[in-house]
Amino acid sequence: PQPETIRDYALVAKSSDGRETTVVEVTGNHQRVRRHEFDATEAVSLRLVVRATNGSREASLYEIRCYG
Repeated sequence: PQPETIRDYALVAKSSDGRETTVVEVTGNHQRVRRHEFDATEAVSLRLVVRATNGSREASLYEIRCYG
């Protein structure tokens, strides 16, 4: 894997009342493109929490797309 690829991460959804729910948690990723499916969730925001890369001190992210 390329060093700047995000290895360990979580996607956290925040509801209108401020509650945060982790909807996806990944460890050991080496792919540059990932697709996730999860149960329908009402959210006002989605946050990516990067925990580790595959060696680089900086993570690279091109885009996040969300479909309902």
